[in-house]
Amino acid sequence: MDKQELQRLINVKTIAHTSSLSETRYNGQPSDWELYFKERCDQYHTQQSVEKQFGITINFSIQIGPDSVSKIDSSADVIIMVAKEDFVTMNQKLFVEACGRPLEQVILLSDIVLEDSPFDFDNPKFIYAGSWFESAVNVKPNVNKHKQFVFDALLGRRHKYIDKLWTHLEPLKHKMLYRYFDQCNLQEYDEDIFAKMFDEQNKINNFNSDDYMNKEHGSITVLPLDQTEWIQKFGSHTVGLHSPWISRITPNTIFDHSMCSIVRETNFWHANLFLTEKTSKPLQANRLFFALGGYKFNATLKKMGFKPYGKCEWDSIKDIGKRIEVYAECMSNLDHNQVSDMYATESSSISHNYELANANWGQRCMDFILQSLSN
Repeated sequence: MDKQELQRLINVKTIAHTSSLSETRYNGQPSDWELYFKERCDQYHTQQSVEKQFGITINFSIQIGPDSVSKIDSSADVIIMVAKEDFVTMNQKLFVEACGRPLEQVILLSDIVLEDSPFDFDNPKFIYAGSWFESAVNVKPNVNKHKQFVFDALLGRRHKYIDKLWTHLEPLKHKMLYRYFDQCNLQEYDEDIFAKMFDEQNKINNFNSDDYMNKEHGSITVLPLDQTEWIQKFGSHTVGLHSPWISRITPNTIFDHSMCSIVRETNFWHANLFLTEKTSKPLQANRLFFALGGYKFNATLKKMGFKPYGKCEWDSIKDIGKRIEVYAECMSNLDHNQVSDMYATESSSISHNYELANANWGQRCMDFILQSLSN
């Protein structure tokens, strides 16, 4: 691939982290509709053809953060909104105002489920969008065998509730591979690819720990990886809807030395379900995992057709502190033999979950739009 072609792919494939782009793109960049559907549908319909078919105007936007709200045009006959991040569900009044109508009158393709809101399955204009299932890269199939550690616990950024989780998990350090803030035992197990792609001094754009220091918790917020290198390694198709974050890279060496995964989902103190690359990686690797998400996260997975592993006793506990405590207690009870037995008893569920995660979610969303407009 020559440099000119590579630059063209970068220009047309990377919108997820530049959410303030208007519908009039530059440098040949696609509209949000094209970005979201064109490469993800077996039967693709252009926005213009759908508008002509139904005799309407459509405003379609991918909503990520505050900057993307300006892409909403309340004058359109139909507004279709992709709720990509939980910023949307946490700021519903803002989006009601931007849309100029109740959210129940907006077609919602959402990666977040929030009970008793327009972002729930009882809203006929809501569908779970499933785009995060496509976020994991560098995936290798999990091998079911005895491994040195029972589980991995890659807990990510610092937060008061994750601090609480770590307090409960720390006594289990002898049976897990872990990373949280300055606590880490991964020196022998990190991927070579991480070292190659994540040189803090050179490969993160203008990285300066003083500029990106979280003053409240003392943790560093890391910028996306170099986009050119990412595309060369994983392909341009992997940066359409998701920024090149290091957390999307499957830690295969860590998986090879631990039997299952502790999944601390993003903002598990907020929405019922906000499923990200943290869950996608073990799903795509055919690997057992135990998810600490929002209240009823695993019950919501069941509504979507997935089969969570084990009893998930913590899932129905509304109090976040108690939910963390019960989750950690369940993890403390796991040992090598139990997990090995679960791979046998849950084998059909692991295969089922893998197949469902790899369904054509883009086509599902396209079909849902056409059906909603037909009603």
